Amino acid sequence: MDLIRKLSAEERATALDLAWRVFSEYESPDYSKEGTLEFKKCLHDEKYLAGIEYYGAFDRERLIGLVGIRSDRKHISCQFCCLASLRTIILCSISCKIKRFRII
Repeated sequence: MDLIRKLSAEERATALDLAWRVFSEYESPDYSKEGTLEFKKCLHDEKYLAGIEYYGAFDRERLIGLVGIRSDRKHISCQFCCLASLRTIILCSISCKIKRFRII
């Protein structure tokens, strides 16, 4: 993993695509159809999305992990990682960096 940083507004679509792909593969099977549709709806709700700051983990130029933090910095709203075998390492790394820089 090369870098963990706050994502730009232009990178949000890529981050939300990652969230949807990971959710669909790993989380959705445990959700009802309505729950999956609600999650997908949230990924397109501009008002909801505007209240989240996104931080990503990159492998060179490729986004491989994502943490979304509510803008009040009191709640992590989502965590996704595309590499299942490295999921814990990547998400812990992002969380540690966020805490180290007192983002939350």
